[in-house]
Amino acid sequence: SPADRIVTSTARAYFAIDSFEQDLRQAVDRYLLDGLDEVEVFGRALNDLAARRTRDDAGGSRSLTTYLTLQEAYDHLLNLPAAVPDEIVRTLQQERPARDSFLPIRNRVMRGRPLQFDDLEIVEQFTRRFASGGFEQTEVALEQLASDADWQPRPRLGSRQVERILHNLPSADFDETGL
Repeated sequence: SPADRIVTSTARAYFAIDSFEQDLRQAVDRYLLDGLDEVEVFGRALNDLAARRTRDDAGGSRSLTTYLTLQEAYDHLLNLPAAVPDEIVRTLQQERPARDSFLPIRNRVMRGRPLQFDDLEIVEQFTRRFASGGFEQTEVALEQLASDADWQPRPRLGSRQVERILHNLPSADFDETGL
């Protein structure tokens, strides 16, 4: 029911999605890069990831996984299933179709675009599917959201792009006009 919803704002959706993405990146680090080299894990994407790291102000010292998109991290984990725990592989394979329809919603939330009426509900449903079995940050994030309905998370430093034009207009959570 709507009263039981825990993802009730863009900031809360951002927090849930960001936690899930961090879990995916940590899984790539933990399961793939601990036993394999970067060429085996990233293949053709290695040069693109290195270029992203070079363009970043903090480039050079951060792990390449920092620069993986949700889809890339997800796919890299599924490309080398022997190195990843079976429970995680099963969950990722089972949720791949849902992930593909989730990506546009993720992009609207994470890039500050107006949301569609059911986006927050879909974010909650999707992230709840990963709230156990190797997705610790996602589980903790959803527990935090459930524990306090009024809590609004602050974005992590460096997680949002800085706007070039300063203004005092609040960002719209939903595209109410369709324009």
